[in-house]
Amino acid sequence: MTEPTEEIIVEKKIKEKKPRTEAQLAILAEARKKALEVRKANAELRAKEKAIAKAEKEKEITARRKKVEAYNKEPEPEPEVEYHDPPVEKKVVKKKKKKVVVVEESESSSEEEEVVVVKKPKKKVVQEQKPQFTQEQLRQRAKAQQNYNKLYRQMNGGLC
Repeated sequence: MTEPTEEIIVEKKIKEKKPRTEAQLAILAEARKKALEVRKANAELRAKEKAIAKAEKEKEITARRKKVEAYNKEPEPEPEVEYHDPPVEKKVVKKKKKKVVVVEESESSSEEEEVVVVKKPKKKVVQEQKPQFTQEQLRQRAKAQQNYNKLYRQMNGGLC
């Protein structure tokens, strides 16, 4: 069913450390000290760069906040605009007269007159409901319209 596979065993040779001289060990110790000093200097430099970047970002954020506050303090005079939706046309269903069927027989017969009233089912009057807006929504719509008009004027160079 399964065929035996050949396994190749590789023997690893362990390298032996060469003994170092006192001069070599002294040079290595000195190089380690230099590397440690360089790493510390680089770490300080990165920390200072981060502090500068953070300060610049904070400065930018405060400038944006001041700009927003200045805009909110000096709003453009808003004319009170009330939106009146066009009048909604109501569908008026005229009432039809009831059909009256009168059956008369001759006077000679003894039966009485029969009156049959045929009624048709009433049709419901469908009225469109106009949307109801709160004052806040109306203010938002007015502000949006003003912003649109302002941008339109800027786009056309104030010709409108």
